[in-house]
This record gives sequence, C-alpha cells and structure tokens, in this order.
Amino acid sequence: MPRELNLRSRDGDRLARIFVAAVDHASIRALLLWLLATIVLFAAAFLLLSPNGNGIRPSSSTAEAITFADTLYFSVVTISSLGYRDFVPEGIGRGLAACEVMAGLVILTLLIGKLASERTDTLVKLLYAESVDQRLKSYKVDLLEKARQLDEASVGYFTPEETLALVRQTRALLSAVGGFVGFHTHNGLLLEVGAKAQMRALLKNLVAVTDGAIRAARTVGAARNQERPFARLAVICSRVASPYVNLAGDSEATSLLNEIKSRVRAYQRELSRTRDIREVRSRLVSKITEGLLLRVADALPPQPWPKNIHKHVATKLGISNSLAHKAISHLVDRGAFERQGTRGRPA
Repeated sequence: MPRELNLRSRDGDRLARIFVAAVDHASIRALLLWLLATIVLFAAAFLLLSPNGNGIRPSSSTAEAITFADTLYFSVVTISSLGYRDFVPEGIGRGLAACEVMAGLVILTLLIGKLASERTDTLVKLLYAESVDQRLKSYKVDLLEKARQLDEASVGYFTPEETLALVRQTRALLSAVGGFVGFHTHNGLLLEVGAKAQMRALLKNLVAVTDGAIRAARTVGAARNQERPFARLAVICSRVASPYVNLAGDSEATSLLNEIKSRVRAYQRELSRTRDIREVRSRLVSKITEGLLLRVADALPPQPWPKNIHKHVATKLGISNSLAHKAISHLVDRGAFERQGTRGRPA
C-alpha cells in the first residue's frame, strides 16, 4: 500500500511539473486564444442544447428562439463571472455554466499573472544569464588549471601523494561541472540564455583535461602502476560533456565530444594491451630461478639492510614485492646473506 501511494505521488508530481512547464512557456497570445476558444466552444454547446431545454433561456417570459449571439453573450458574462441574469441556464446548461466559470477563473488568473510577470521574467533571465556566464567562466578557468597541473604531473613535477591529491581535486571539479551542466541543460535553461559559446569553450577545456589525464597515465601512472585513476578522469570528462551535446545538437560540440571519446577509447585499448603484456611478464618471472637470484643478489646493498628492502629490490628489478621477498629469503637460507630480525625475515 505505501508503495502504491508513493507511485501515485510521483505521478501527481510529474503531472504538476508538466502543467507548470506548459503554463510557464505559454505566451500571452496563447492564453488569449485559449480564452477566446473557451468562450466560443461553450457558446456553441449552449446553442445546441437550448432547443431541448438543457441550454439557456431568457429570464423574461418571451418565447423568442435562442440565437448564437445570445449564447455568445451569455458565455462572455459567465466566463467573466458578471452574470447579469437576463439569461439563465437550465438542465445540463447549469453544469456547463459552472465549468465555464471555473475555466474562466483559471485562464483569466493565468493571463493577469502573465501580464504582471512579463517584466519580472525579463529581469530574472538577465540575472540568471549573468550568473550562468560567471559560473561557466569560473569552471573554464578551473578546468584549464587542472589540465596544466596534469601536464606537470606527467613529467614528475609532483610527489606521489600530491599526484593522488590532484586526481581527487580534478574528480571533484568534474563532478561539480557535471552536476551544474546536467541540471541546467536538462531543464533547457542554458540554451535559453544563449550559453552555447561558453559551453563550447568549456568542452575544449574538457578535451585539455582528457589529454592531460591520459599523458599522466602513460608516464607517472605507468611508472607507479597507477594508470586507473587517470584513465577514470578521462572517462568522467566524456560523461560530463554528454548532457549538453545530447540536448543542443550542436555540430561543433558533438565533434568535441567525439574527440574526447575517441581519445579515451584509444587509451583504453592501449591500457588493455599493456596489462596483457604485464600479465605475461608476471607469469614468466613468477618462479625462483638462478638468474633471478643473481639479479636480486646484485640489487641488494651491503648489510644491514633497511626495513622493507624487498620493496626497493622489487621496484628496481620490475618484479612483484612477494617475488622479491621470496628470492631474498631463498638467498638467506642458502647462506649467501646473514639473517636479520627476530621473526625470521630477511628485512
């Protein structure tokens, strides 16, 4: 039962939003046409029903036939709630008259409100356009700055901790841009205030962020085996760009989105091939061999060793930490090096 009520509530909210959107987009001319059409339709209904005693009749005792001019006059005074009482409804006409009064109240209220809010709407749109313009400019600057920082990260300008912090900051910025653009383009507001030029510039900066993320993934990401966070940034860029492009149908924006997606797909294929190569290499060096032991022995410094020496050896030789640890343990067991620590570990 609560689920049914929840579904009904959602349907009611959807209908309300549709009605509000229709009224908001209706022009004064459209409302006047609705008013005129309502008057004429009710007048025609009264004219058809009057001969059967279900329309209107004169309040006096005259037996003159009801004409269209009479029903049109009655419809006007009814929809405007004047009611001069020179004609009165009868039968079904009473229900029609009540419906026309309610329809007149709604249409006239909307018309008067529309006339009063016309100037206010213009001022609100100007303020909204200025706010959107400032926000988009701010996002453009921030995206360009993140693209520059990703380029610096790709050449090793940042420490590993600073690089990961940069990835988190860039993801937060992309999330903010995606939320802003997604909401406003879904409601069609960005196009109303003429923000296409700003959006194109923002998309160009998203391309720059995508390029920076991919370059960082190929360099510092590959060196530290951390390509995934940077690749994820590039995918997020394409998702942020999609809502505007899908709504606007702009050829230049579509070209920029396709450029982002093509670069992301190309890097994902490259990353997939790299992972396959790494898996093959990992399987080839997963066993303790004499050649591996000689390489590990050459890579080890003089004793005593610092803590976690196996990690330094693994990084130097490009092998896993566990394999380096096994090799050092094997060398210690052979007597090539002295055992260190009280827990039977080489380091």
